[in-house]
Formats: sequence, structure tokens, C-alpha cells
Amino acid sequence: MAVHMNDERLTTSSNLNPQFGSCCLKGKVSLPLLRDPPQRLRQLFEGDNEQAKEFRTNIRRYNAAFAFTSVGTSSSNTYVAGNGPYVFKFQGELRHLSGSLLPTVGETPKYAQLYFIDTTEATNIQMERNPECTQTTMLEIQELLQTHHAFHRHYKEAYEIMMEFEEQQEQQQQRQYGRRIPNVVPHLHFEGQMDRRRYNLPTGSEIAVLIPGEEDRPQGTRDIVLRLRGEGHFLERINECHPAYLPLHYVLLFPFEELGWHEGLTHSNGEGRLTQREYFAFRLFPRNSEFSTILCGGKLFQQFIVDAWAATEQNRLNYIQMNQSDLRADLHISSARNMFELFQDSMAITRFFQHPDVFGIMTANPNWREISQEALLPGQTVADRPDIVARVFELKRNALMADTKKMHFFGKSVAHVFVIEFQKRTLPHMHFLTFFANEDKIREPCQVDRIVCAEFPDEQEDPELFGMVLKHMVHGPCTRDRCLDETGQCTKRFPKSFQDQTAMDQDGYPLYRRRNDGRSFEKHGFFFNNSHVVPYNPDLTRKYDCHINIEVCASVHAVKYIHKYIYKGHDRATLRIGEEQDEIKQYLDARYIGASEAVRRLLKMTMHDEDPNVVRLHLHLPGMHRVIFNTRDDPLTVLNRGQVQRTRLKEFFRMCATDENARRLTYQEFPQHYVWKQHESTWKIRERGFAIGRLYFARPAEGERFYLRLLLTTIAGPRSFEDLRTVNGVVHGTFKDACNALSLLQDDGEWIKCLEEASIMRTGASLRNLFVVILSECNPSHPELLWQRFRPHLCDDLRHRLRQHHGLFEPSEEEEYDFGLFLIDEILREQSNRNLSLFPPMPIPTLNWSHYRGNRFINEQLQWNREDLELYVLEHEPQFNGEQRYCYDAILSSIEDESGVVFFVNAPAGTGKTFLYNIVTANVRSRGKIVICVASSRIAALLLHGGRTAHSTFKIPFEVDEYSMCTINKNSEYADVFREASLIIWDEVPMQHRHCAEAVDRSLRDIRDSNSPFGGVTVVFGGDFRQILPVIPRGSRPQIVGACLRRSTIWQHVTILNLSINMRLQNASLANREFAQWLLQVGDGSNFDDASSNMIQLHNWINIVSSIRCLIDNIYNNIDDMSLHEDQYFRDQTILSARNTDVDLINKEILQSFPSNLETFRSVDSNTVEAGADNHAAYPSEYLNSLDLSGIPLSKLDLKIRYPIILLRNLAPKQGLCNGARMVLTRFSHRVLEARLLFGPHAGEHVFIPRISLTPSSTALPFHFSRRQFPVRLAFAMTINKFQGQSVKYVGLDIRVPVFSHGQLYVALSRATSPNHISALLPQNSTVSNTVNVVYPEVLLQ
Repeated sequence: MAVHMNDERLTTSSNLNPQFGSCCLKGKVSLPLLRDPPQRLRQLFEGDNEQAKEFRTNIRRYNAAFAFTSVGTSSSNTYVAGNGPYVFKFQGELRHLSGSLLPTVGETPKYAQLYFIDTTEATNIQMERNPECTQTTMLEIQELLQTHHAFHRHYKEAYEIMMEFEEQQEQQQQRQYGRRIPNVVPHLHFEGQMDRRRYNLPTGSEIAVLIPGEEDRPQGTRDIVLRLRGEGHFLERINECHPAYLPLHYVLLFPFEELGWHEGLTHSNGEGRLTQREYFAFRLFPRNSEFSTILCGGKLFQQFIVDAWAATEQNRLNYIQMNQSDLRADLHISSARNMFELFQDSMAITRFFQHPDVFGIMTANPNWREISQEALLPGQTVADRPDIVARVFELKRNALMADTKKMHFFGKSVAHVFVIEFQKRTLPHMHFLTFFANEDKIREPCQVDRIVCAEFPDEQEDPELFGMVLKHMVHGPCTRDRCLDETGQCTKRFPKSFQDQTAMDQDGYPLYRRRNDGRSFEKHGFFFNNSHVVPYNPDLTRKYDCHINIEVCASVHAVKYIHKYIYKGHDRATLRIGEEQDEIKQYLDARYIGASEAVRRLLKMTMHDEDPNVVRLHLHLPGMHRVIFNTRDDPLTVLNRGQVQRTRLKEFFRMCATDENARRLTYQEFPQHYVWKQHESTWKIRERGFAIGRLYFARPAEGERFYLRLLLTTIAGPRSFEDLRTVNGVVHGTFKDACNALSLLQDDGEWIKCLEEASIMRTGASLRNLFVVILSECNPSHPELLWQRFRPHLCDDLRHRLRQHHGLFEPSEEEEYDFGLFLIDEILREQSNRNLSLFPPMPIPTLNWSHYRGNRFINEQLQWNREDLELYVLEHEPQFNGEQRYCYDAILSSIEDESGVVFFVNAPAGTGKTFLYNIVTANVRSRGKIVICVASSRIAALLLHGGRTAHSTFKIPFEVDEYSMCTINKNSEYADVFREASLIIWDEVPMQHRHCAEAVDRSLRDIRDSNSPFGGVTVVFGGDFRQILPVIPRGSRPQIVGACLRRSTIWQHVTILNLSINMRLQNASLANREFAQWLLQVGDGSNFDDASSNMIQLHNWINIVSSIRCLIDNIYNNIDDMSLHEDQYFRDQTILSARNTDVDLINKEILQSFPSNLETFRSVDSNTVEAGADNHAAYPSEYLNSLDLSGIPLSKLDLKIRYPIILLRNLAPKQGLCNGARMVLTRFSHRVLEARLLFGPHAGEHVFIPRISLTPSSTALPFHFSRRQFPVRLAFAMTINKFQGQSVKYVGLDIRVPVFSHGQLYVALSRATSPNHISALLPQNSTVSNTVNVVYPEVLLQ
């Protein structure tokens, strides 16, 4: 009986009566035990003397010295790296090869050839090739094999027969007469029932030397062809199914006549054929009554087990390859197509549950007690027993998955995916994803701390865990062959930055707590601290005593890591699919196999698993479903059977036609509620369990099948193929036409429909602005056709304009259109600094409609009415307080003296900074001088007279570094503006990366030919360093602080001007004054509960609410009364949160309370795979639709009239259509929205918003992603970062998840005009009204 570990028993058995299946299928597999080896050989296998140890060390060399056959691969062979334990691993197709029995002239004998020369000579050759071996041992093995090994006798017999025939042939030739004696080619033939009378070659085994007759041919699975002399270097390949396949090479593991597997073996009960895998699985288990030379083989065992799996798999693949006519749809388990289907299944789970919550890596520990102390034989090392490592790892893996799935170790688990891979040392490791139920989703840093730790435990309080963390969970030292890239940087970004508290950024990505506590610990001569600790879970590390990396991945940004490991497939090279090719050969050439993987596969341990079950749904066009038939069937019978055959898709249509509940579901949603009964070929209502539906993938190149799939993922309850093609009562001829009617595809027809729908709503100027947006943002392929078709609508207001302002009383149609082109060109220049000539073959204006001469950019800056500006200054200048007057005079003095001072106006919220800016600019412009006003955000720029964003004005590159320059041509008219400028005002500069200001500085020094800061022009920076700093994705505190302007070389030239008097509170109550002072303390970080804490007590006047519903009711009271919803209603209130996820949830919650009809707009999503990437990286459309990325609209956008929305892109900034602009939806159609702006100088104006293609500005997705959708999101709630620079009357703060970066809490609290108008929602079960406040004192101005 095989020796098992108790936990390996079948789940259907008990501790009292355990049953096991991996070794013998509960007794179905019964093979003769291996014979005890000769006593001397056994002593070498298990002895403790020096000779035995040397034998085991060099066992592969000894075996190769006496093997009858050689081992070769189609690619590389063994792999041994570094100073670690020995590893046998190969790539490609493994082959056993047999050469001639005599060497080629001039070559030294090898393998079987050594058996036919003098013993002493053979030993000398073997020792020359294997100097590490000892001659005594070599001679002993030679004697043992000559005495006991049956194949030695068979080869001798064949050799003698061939030599005798060759001698007769030579004699015949010498006599030169008679018939020539033919060459003799003996076979080692396997036959259970041989006719020995015919061949008269008696033998005691089932292997015989066969001298074939003329009618006989070699049989691949039964014959091994032997040749006396080789023709060139020809080697005969031995079939994997021959029972001598392994014994001929592994002569030390099979010293007697033991044969391997052959096709005639059956189960012990006579039922069913014994497979090759089952045979080897039986041999892999130790038995008390058997001395297994295989399991004692050490390094040779590694090679044997890899060889065994290679033979098993190659045999199976050969069968598939030779029977393709009968197995058209067969997918072998490691084929590229099968891996593609597994990938798609995993994508279905990710789509359904949005994103995983925990990502983990578990690596086998070869020093587990179950391995090193309980399972190894005397004298063995862990490297000698890959079977034990694989078996113990599987038990640990099962236990870990049970902890996460059944015991809900991290939280209530609703789904998981895992895959097994193997390290370079072939140790198994598991990558797994866990998806949580909604109530356990990770939203707060305290939840992260409960799951993940990234610090050393206390060495004194918990020495056991400390030792495990130091041993398993420390990254380093970093070396070239481990993790360093070409620049010498660690690819894993170690060491990490220190972090006082765990925080979560706006996308939910955690920054783990890593305190700089001064501790460091030595390991292998290197010292490590908390910055080197790989995130782990203390309880799991303690329980499993191995490397278990646990990461919280509470956003879709973890998908890159997930795709890299979970979905890349098992240990093999990348394969292409979708082409006519031999995928079996591709797989064999690309695979890598090591011993641990071979054991795992032979014992049928799963390599990939996912839960819940994914139901693959058939996808076929009408009359094109798959029909399975035998090639011998009558074609008419097959055709008739196919016409009445039920498929899952056709039965889905039937259910939708007869079942009202089914009509609420799409095809993919169907398996959640219905079960497919295979034998009945019908759907039944699901009574238990859960499953996710997944449509088979289709590529756009498949035409109608792709469009059919797109419709099936979108439309609920179709009753037939025709019903799918019906949109708004119109039956379309093709599925593609139906998709176009539903705006599910991208083409120029979209813009035609967009302009058609918009021309019904508005005329003239609004349409021209929309046309410019389409030109600049949507990249239509034929813009000239759009112009030709819609120019009457685009120019329908110009006849009157030409009459009134240009003196053309009867303008011709050509003049109207030419003037329309001129106006479109002007809008293009204003919005994007481009012109119509960049959009060929768009026509360009031919007449001179310009009302200015010279440099148009300078004229644009000088177009202000100087008299109006003077009046503005006279009216507002007397309102300055003392601080404002001082700043005002200092700035004007620098301009008048041309001294080029660089100022920074340090101004907290409410101190009148913008008021100061606008009076300064009015004063300077009234003198005919140029003032350039910019801000770091478009929303802030709207508050400045003539303000624009810094990036667009200075043409700052999107990606900046310490060497960047602005993309302004020094000799251009645009550069003249900066040469003539007298003043630059740059507001909200603390939130801009210092590299942006440095790029502008370098560029202006060059343009103005001056080495003074910014070329000698007076510059006024403004802002408050208490507010949000530059956003560095996943940046550490030192990185964020280092990006601030205060860390720039520019700062040494800055003169600081202070505004501290809060203008809003001049007539305010004492309570409001106290609140303003408290706000400054929040910004300065001077009111923490204690010096070591980052917690503050919220002000008494702030209203603390108990639920999200209460927060909504406090801020949006009477939201169900539509009569109250004037624009001012939405200007006065908002809800702020730190994270995008929470903002979306709040918006959806409020949406349900908002009356009026809901309209759903669906996006068109696409991904682009780089050239050379795997085709299996094709992502189903429904997965792309499920992506919720920062700065990108939702794929399924639900909108209602009179609904507040926020714009996500700069479409027409001068018309108020800028990123962050809030507006109210007034009308919509399928391809264009009409909205009314809420804020800024264009408040109250109506604007058009088309669907545009958006690409994430920064994403960790492993592909290039694009979404065509209306660039808007709901705006009841917004992120704190997005709202900086705006103020409202009522503010709701969702701080269940605390703020995570400097200045966020200060910004959020300072948006309201009174503390009585602030409501805050704290984490659930909070007993005190305090929250986290993150402040970096090192950036503040004292």
C-alpha cells in the first residue's frame, strides 16, 4: 500500500476509513512492485560511506555512462544556475535516440557502443568523459549491469547476429558469385504473445530480437530498430509508447528486466485502459514493501520524472495530431487556444465583480517540516524529492484557498482565480486573486492594516513571526540577475519609501504603513529595514511558514499585475493563435518542464482554477451552428439533424419568447438564473448555485459574428435573430446596421448623426463650436464631407451678421460659407492653437475677413477696452486692505522699474487673492501692456480675467522632467507675445510640478535672450501650500515634497507676499472667525490630538451624520421637488470625497432619488495590442465596458434631464467647456448632449457635448485603451482634488475613508462659507468625531 499524508485522502472518505485516488485510483491501478536491486547497487543508493555519497552526487553521470540511448531536445537541455540546489529543466520536445552499435570511423564509442568493446577500454573512455566519477564505482556498475540487465544480453545478441551477417556478406563478395546477402536490421520487438517457433529466438522476457521477414515492417510503438553502422550521424528515435523507452536510458533505476508502460495495460478490474499518466503516478508513491530505485535516484529521479511527463504528454499530443479528422474541436490542456479560453473565463469573473480585492503569491518552502523532517529518506535533500515538494505544496495550497474561501480569512469571498507557476528553481508558487462581497470591500486604511503588514514584527514580543518575516518576506539584496534593470534600479521598486500611516489614493491604491523606526536587521551579510519588507499577512505567514505576499488591489490598476501572472498561462513561451499553424508543434517547442511541474501534472493536480463557474455560451449566426457528425454519416441525415438541433442561443431566444422573467436578461446574464440541461438541450430555472455567463470571443474581422456578439451583450430579452436586428421598430438588414443604429460602433456616421441632432436643437455659433470639437477631438476621417453636408446649418446666422457688421447687404452663398470657414478657423486657433490647414482636405477661407493687422496673438492680448479697465480699477482699488495694497504696489513697482521680480502671493482661502490679481491685470492692461494670466487648473483659470491653463499657454509638455523645454518656436509670432509681456500671473502653482515652472523659466530665458529668472519679466506666483500638492501617482512623501516649487532652484529668487486677512469674515460672526482660525490650524497641522498622531478633532459646529443617506438628505434636501432645481441649487451644494469609487457610489445613490426618465448611453470601447504581442491578449468587449478608470466616463452612462454633470476634458475652454466644468443637462440625443454651464464667466450659456474618444492619461492596464463616450460624469459628488479652487454654500464630506495626501482635509473644509453648512460622515461605529489630517510641515511657509 502506498504511503500517504492523511490530508491527501479523498474528500468523500473519512479519517477512520481514508481512501486515496492520486496513487492508484482507489485500487484500480495495480502494478508489480519493482524488484529489489542487486545488493551492491542498493548500498550505493542508501549507504552513508563516501563512495555511496559520491555515487549519488554523480548519479546522472554514471547513468549516462552506461545508458543504451541518449536524450535530446528540440531546444535547450538541463538548467543549472547559481550556487543553489541542482535543477533539471528542459525546453522543447524531449526525445530518446538510438545510434548505431559501432561508432563512425574516427569517433570514440559512446552509449550502447561501449558494451561491444573491451571492458577496460570502455571504462577508460567512461572515466575520461566523467572525471568527477571514481573508477571503482564505474567498474562495479559495469559488472552489475552485465550480470543483471536484460538489455545488455539483447544488444549483445543483436550485435552478434549483425556481425555474423556482415561477415557472410564479405565472404560472398570475395567469392564474387551468387546472390548478394541483404543487410540485416534487427528490431527489439515487444509482443506479449510471440510465435517463437517461427523465429526460434527463445527469451524469458517480452522483449525479443526480431529478424524481420520481407513482409514485416517496424511498428513504432513495439519496435526499436538497431543498426550496426550509422549512416552519417543518423539517430533512430524511440517511440514514447515502447515499454523499453525509459529502461533503456535509466539503467540504474531499472537494473533488471522491468519494462515501462505499454498500450496493452488495463486497470486491475479489467475495466478501462491504464493510461501512461496513471502508470507513472503509481510509481511516484513510496510503499513500505518496496525499495524504489526511482525515488532514491536523487538528481537522476529529477530527470526521470521530467522525462516521464514529457513522454506522457507527447504521446497524448501525437494521438491528437494523428486523429485530427475525428477531433476537430479538441483542445489539449496547454494549447494556446485552451489558455485563451481560460483567460476569457477569468476576464468574465473580473468583469462581473469589477476588480479583485486581494492579490497573493504563495511560494513553496522546501524546508517545511512535512518535507525535510518527515518525508525524506536518509541522506536525501529536498532537491532529491520534487514529488514530496509538489505534494506538500498542494496540501498547503488547498488549505490556504480554504482559509480564504470557506473561512473568509480576509473577508467574505465571492470568487477566486488561481494559477500555478514554477520558479527558475522549479519550486511551485501560486498566484491568486480573491474577490470580496460588497459589504467587505476594502475602502478604508484600517481594513488594509487588518489584512496587510509591511513592517518587521517586534523581535522580542513575537520572535517566531519575526524569524519567518526575516527569512521569507524581505526583498533583497538587489542584483542584476534578480531584479535590477539596465539603469540599476530595482524593478520591484525596493527599497520602498517610509510611510507613517497607511493611506489610500483616489483610485483605491494603498500605500502601506512602513514606519522609519530606526531598526535594521542583518541577513546574509546585508542589513534590511521596513522599507525592504514585502507586504504580508501575519497570520498567514505564521501558519504556513513560507513566502506569502499579500497585496490589496482595490482598483482596476492592479490588472496589469494580474494579466502578467494570472492570465499569461503556464510556464511556456508565448504562442500566437488565430492562424493556420501546427499549434501542437508550437507548444512542444515552447514549453519548459521542470521536475516539480512534471510531478504536479502526473498526479493530476490542477494548474488553474476559478470560482464561480463560468458557463461558455455558444455564438453562431443563423443556420451556422456547429453540428457534430461522423464522416461516414449520410450528408442528408446530417443536414436534417442540424436543422432541428437545439443550441444554447436558439433556446435562449425561445425562453425569451415564452418566459417574462427571461426577457429582463441579456444572453450573458442568463446563466445566473437558468441552467443548461445538456441531455435535454434546454434551459431550466436555476434552483441552486451560481454561475457567470461568458460569450465566446469574436474579433471585428469576423464581421457579422462580431456584431451579433455585441448586440447579445447589450440587448435584453431578444426573441430571435430578427428581433436583435430591430431598433426602434426598424428591422435592419444586418447586425452591423443594428449596432450602428444603437451607436455601438465608431465611424464618421456618428458625427453625421451628431450634427443632425444638434442642428435641431441649436443654430449658428453653437454648431460651429461643436464642429470645432469634432475636428479637434474626434478625428473624423472625412471632415470635408461633414462641412459640405452641414455648412447651411453651420452658417445659418451669418447672412445677418455680414449685413450688420461687414457692409454686405446681399452676401452670396459662397461669401457666407467662406466667412463660416474663417470663424471655424478662428475658434480652432483660440481653442487648440491649430488651424484648418491641419485638417486636409478641409477647405480654408479664401477672403480676408480679418479685422486686425500684424501679430494676431499680440492683438488678442491687447483687445481689452482700456477705458473700461480704468473704470474697473478706479472702482475696486479703494477696497484694498493694507496687505493687498502692499502687494499691489510691489507688483506694479517691479513692472514699472522692469526689475523682473518673481513674487509668490501666499494667500489662504478667502483672503482676496483673485480680487488682487484682477485689479493688477486691469491696471497693467489699461496702459496697453500685455498680461498673461494662467492657473494650474482650468477651473481656477476661469476666475482670472483672460485666464488660461499654464499647460496650454506655455505649451508645457505633458511629460516633464528636469530638462524639459516648452514647445514654443523662438522665431514664431507666438513667442513675440512673451517677449512683449510685462507681467505673468500664475495662480494655484503649489499644485503644479516644479518641473513645469522650470521648463517655463528655461524657455523664457531663451525667448527673451536674458539669463534673469523667466527672462526678466515680472512673475506673480500665487497659492497656498496648505492646499493639495502635485499629484504623483503612488508617490511617497519625499517624492511629493520634492515635486513642489519650494524644492526648485527658482525658489531662491522668489519674494514672498502675504495675505492673511480673510475678506469673507470682515462682517462675520465670532463663531465664523473662530472657524477660520481653526481652518488655518488644520492647514498648518497645529491642532493634532497629540504630537505623534495625525488625528484631529472636528470642529463642534460641523454636523456629524450617521449614514450616507443622511449626508445626502442634509446637502440635497428636497431633491425630489423638481420645481426647486434652479441652477443656483446646484451651485450652492456639493458632496466631496477623497476617492473616485466613493464619489461614484454617492452619485448612483442620489440618482435613484432624482425624478424624471432615465436614458442610458453606451460607449464603444477598444484596445490596441502592440505589434508582436499575444493574440490571446484580446479582451472581450464586456470586460472593456466594465473598466472604471479615473478621468474616463463610465461605459454605461445613465443621464436625466436637469441633472448635474461634470466635464472630463477640455473641449472649448474659452467657451467654458473645460475639464472640471459643472453644468446641468438640458437636452440629449444619442450622439450629442446639450447642457447649461453653472460656473464661470459663461454661466447660463448652453453648450453642445459630442461623444469623443478618450484614452486614460495614466494607466497600469497592459494594453492601450480607448473609449468613445460623452466625456461627462455625474456631479452631485466630486473628489476633493477636482473641487480645489471652487466654493459653495453647503458641503458634505464623506470621510469614511480618510484623506490620504497633504492638504486634502484643509481644501475640503474650506470650500464652505460657514461651519454650520458642513456635514461630515465618519467611518462606521466611530465613537469620536475625529479624522485623519495629512500635513507635510516641510513645505509650509512660516
